[in-house]
Amino acid sequence: MLDTYKPKYFNFKVKPQDFIVEEKLYQNPENEGHVFYVLFEKKFQNTFDILDYLGKNLNLQRKRFGIWGLKDKFWITRQWISIYKRTLNSRWGAKNFLKILSKRAKILKTSWWKQLLKVWDNKWNLFFIRLRPTVKAKKVKKSFLKEQVALVLKDIQKNGFPNYFGIQRFWKQLSNPQIGLELIQWKRTISNPIEAQFKVQ
Repeated sequence: MLDTYKPKYFNFKVKPQDFIVEEKLYQNPENEGHVFYVLFEKKFQNTFDILDYLGKNLNLQRKRFGIWGLKDKFWITRQWISIYKRTLNSRWGAKNFLKILSKRAKILKTSWWKQLLKVWDNKWNLFFIRLRPTVKAKKVKKSFLKEQVALVLKDIQKNGFPNYFGIQRFWKQLSNPQIGLELIQWKRTISNPIEAQFKVQ
């Protein structure tokens, strides 16, 4: 479902709290190991906004942080970030890291694990989606609206749910060679290969 899609009886993504995404990992950190893991919640910031902020305040390069992928800017997103213990100790420890991060995001959970988070460590994303009724929805029966929702869910089960929110998202099954070409050309202009890898996964 693209940003420009407007359902007849419901509005989609009206407010940040209408679209919540949370990362789920293949292996949950079990509070052992030498890598610090933090699950945090943010909105009105994308992943690189957070990484740039942390890098600036801790005087660290982006490659020092382990993340799975990009999360969108305008909605509520919950994602994991990881960092080696030795790196933390060189920057006054985990408490200082959390103190800095908490100024830009809400800390949900912390733990330790054996390896730095990598792009393939994500199992899935959990979505919470709120639909807000339009004026037309108020003029029909609730039973009819339930039927409409059921039809949409059936279509999603069959065809999937396109996740496209700007140049950081490109659904590979869409037949849109122009966007793909632009993304490839744009990737070549990025000097940082790590950033390019995340922005064109």
